[in-house]
Amino acid sequence: MKIFTVFCLTLILSGCVTPSAILVNDKGTEVTCQAAGFGIISGTMANNRYEACVSEAQMRGFQFKDKNNATNSK
Repeated sequence: MKIFTVFCLTLILSGCVTPSAILVNDKGTEVTCQAAGFGIISGTMANNRYEACVSEAQMRGFQFKDKNNATNSK
């Protein structure tokens, strides 16, 4: 039973997140927002950095270059 518990905890804590998107403004300038994190804490921090990058770019007039990238953002 201990081995199973350790195995389950290892799977939960070792997750990976790598969100990425390219945004473009009306002048054609591109901004790439991306981050990577492993585990719960690092993964959450990476997702927060990505979301902050996308929000900041959108406030500056950038839009998702590819509509498929828009699904990466909340």
